[in-house]
Amino acid sequence: MNKRIVTALIGVTLALTVAGVTVAASADDAETADRPKYGTDGNGNPETGDCTVSTDEDPQSAVDDAADGDVVCVKPGDHSDSTLNVDNAVTVRANGIVKLRNIVVSGDGATIDGFTVVGDELDDPSTGIKFSGTGHEIVNNLVNGKHIHYAIACDADECASDVLISRNSVTQTNNFGVYLWGGSDITVEWNNIYDLWSDEGNDDVDGMRIWGTGHLIRNNYIHDLNVNKGEGEPHADCIQNYQHSSRTDESYGVTVENNYCVRVSGQCLIMQNEHRPSADVRDYTFRGNVCESFGSQNIELGSVTGGTIENNILCGGVDGHVITFHSTVDGLETTDIKLRNNILATAGGSVFADGSKEALIDDTDNIEVTDPTIADDWEEFEGNPDAPVLAINPDDFTVFRDRSQLAGDIIDEGSQPNSSDFHEDVDGAARVRGATIDIGPFEFA
Repeated sequence: MNKRIVTALIGVTLALTVAGVTVAASADDAETADRPKYGTDGNGNPETGDCTVSTDEDPQSAVDDAADGDVVCVKPGDHSDSTLNVDNAVTVRANGIVKLRNIVVSGDGATIDGFTVVGDELDDPSTGIKFSGTGHEIVNNLVNGKHIHYAIACDADECASDVLISRNSVTQTNNFGVYLWGGSDITVEWNNIYDLWSDEGNDDVDGMRIWGTGHLIRNNYIHDLNVNKGEGEPHADCIQNYQHSSRTDESYGVTVENNYCVRVSGQCLIMQNEHRPSADVRDYTFRGNVCESFGSQNIELGSVTGGTIENNILCGGVDGHVITFHSTVDGLETTDIKLRNNILATAGGSVFADGSKEALIDDTDNIEVTDPTIADDWEEFEGNPDAPVLAINPDDFTVFRDRSQLAGDIIDEGSQPNSSDFHEDVDGAARVRGATIDIGPFEFA
């Protein structure tokens, strides 16, 4: 083990020279053309010429009449009082701004592309885009309905498998961005989830809740979840798996990689088994993520067996700890956790809650940093809940590169990660292989 404890220096020039190479972050980095766009602007898609059917009426009749493999293109229009049901293997595409009340997807092999979902009354419908079945693609949609409880979700009794949820935007909905009650092998990528809120007593506010097996959660941008935005002081987290006493949901073999989780009042990642003396929640891989959250801890694992946490920057410790590993079920400790190549940045609190290190079977090349500016960011954020929120804040893609460099010697100072299939950093740069790897989520040139 090679742990370094350093104190961040505030107000310095953020450039680092290693082996004669100067590495510096630039504001232009966020605007590079090769950085993929998160989410969608809600303007739909232009007609591409592969439309089998084009309609400017209520799209339901066109979908009902379509054969498997057809492409149903919907011209711009407001159908905010209509529910679109898709239960066949067709592509339904918005050729411009097309508003719908909600969408329900079932069967096999459907594609839903480019719609704006607005909902109606609170919890009627409860879900903006609801899906079950297998092989679907839910892409390029905007869910922006004040009374929608679950923006994109599957049910507990019938989730789905082999589904792609990609490049959607979720904002101003009530409580949850993506909610997987179960299912298997679902990919959730390049989505932009931000500025959610809650009515008083109407549940928490989470970017995602991910139950099920074999899911891949990557390259999402979850930001500006402010506990003071709505009513009732909800718990606001980036990704949560909290199994309360009446449920026994399983969740294992899930990979969460290369996501930005920024300005979140609660925690970045919660995994908790709260019910049975067995490992229902286990074996997550959490790698390459940028986490800035202001709750009692940044990552909390409760009665979780097995997990890999590597090459993240975890910024927290405002009123507690960066990491808490503990027991939430009698007789079931959190064990067998691998912690490698992380930058652990605290505002002034402790990095590890008491007893947390007892869960580690690998504690390699982690750097602990004290950075009081994290507390300043927290006070500014939560103290201004009515401040305008940008869909994409370009500063988010530079400030954490800068903070990583404040940690000191991170270039080529990491150990090989536990994950052999970990090939890109959070900004898409190739992870250097061989004897070394950069510590944290960024691979610097």
